[in-house]
Amino acid sequence: MRDGQVTAVALGPWRKDGPRTRARQGGLHQIRKRVELYLVETTGLAAPLASPLEIGNLLAQSLHCLPALPSSLLRASLIHKSWGGVVSDPRFLREFRAHHRRPPLLGFFYHDFWGTLGGIRFTLILDPPDRIPDSRFSLRLAMGCRILRCHHGRVLISDRCDRSFLVWDPITGDLRHVPFPPTSNSNMAFVDGGIACVSTEQGHVHGACHSDPFKVIAVGEDRDRYFARVYSAETGAWGDLFSIVRPVTFMIVCPTCPTTMLGNSICMLLIIEEKLAVLEVDWIRQEIAIVDIPSDAFVLDPFISDHIMATPTDAGGLSLVVIKDCSVHVWKRASSNGDGDAGWTLVHTVELGNLLSLGPTNNPLTLKILGLDEDDNAMYRSKDTGAVFIVTPQSKKIKQFTRKLSYYDYYPFASFYTPPQVPGIYLQCPDA
Repeated sequence: MRDGQVTAVALGPWRKDGPRTRARQGGLHQIRKRVELYLVETTGLAAPLASPLEIGNLLAQSLHCLPALPSSLLRASLIHKSWGGVVSDPRFLREFRAHHRRPPLLGFFYHDFWGTLGGIRFTLILDPPDRIPDSRFSLRLAMGCRILRCHHGRVLISDRCDRSFLVWDPITGDLRHVPFPPTSNSNMAFVDGGIACVSTEQGHVHGACHSDPFKVIAVGEDRDRYFARVYSAETGAWGDLFSIVRPVTFMIVCPTCPTTMLGNSICMLLIIEEKLAVLEVDWIRQEIAIVDIPSDAFVLDPFISDHIMATPTDAGGLSLVVIKDCSVHVWKRASSNGDGDAGWTLVHTVELGNLLSLGPTNNPLTLKILGLDEDDNAMYRSKDTGAVFIVTPQSKKIKQFTRKLSYYDYYPFASFYTPPQVPGIYLQCPDA
């Protein structure tokens, strides 16, 4: 302890292998011993001689360093009753989320139209003991429902039959119906949407926004324009319509290209005659812009249009991730020079063939962009093997998951989540 400051200690790797008894009695025992040793080293006193308040504060700061995975806090709570009191305290949970800043990727939602449940299913991407039963986050819905977005711990669903949006919190099970905004003519149709938490709480970290206010952004089109409206859960009403004129006749939202929420904007890809552009809908400023994509970045092909996606830059700007010839190309859009014009620059190229065992027959058709992880890195799936991996362009590193995905369209879901205390189900580890 220096100058009254406490430095949190990393508790070491979180044990995931071995039988359940080894995971609980071994991994948790190691954590307890590490914390006890940490108390001795930082206070200069044996742990029993430290005050209960000081021990509690040191314990809380140490537990902040646990990974933000489903089993972490639950397993820590099983060590001792006092530990359970710490990890369940609302203040600790706020500090825990603030320490990690972003929620972990838990898995993916997808449409299961032909399964026994129907509606929306969930598949976890994590390994034991963080693997949640897939049925935990499943939702039965009528035909005609479509997932639009997973964002800030909620799922936005479009129900065309009922003409409403569904806002679903998978963690709490809360399901709200938001009627489509009224339209002035029969040619107006909603093509996309977004969901965002609008909490004004100081230090709020998105990913556990269960009771916080939210807004729904509806994006639509008619023959002459693209338009949007914003719904506020606080007022229960839709705001004014804002729009942009369609500059050419043949301009449609690309049906297979993944869309992205970048800060205060929804970015969709448009097919404009024989090229692509980005439709950027800023729901805070209530402005819509069409951004041209450089012709040498991507050659339009309707069969492989799921190989390009708009992504955020570190500074909050716009970039593009493109799969081209078994490599990942990242294009960054420069800031406007004052006349409204901003150019594109190729900033990263990652050769996937050098990092993955893709096989000699792979070509651009075998990879699909799934979306963004919690660090805004693009995720990909091999259409041949179902393998899922994340590419970090700056370091040219790849993280590959053990769980494989089938041919569905998947929607990444990130959230802070601690399962109920049912060790026999949630702390289950494979035998060694």
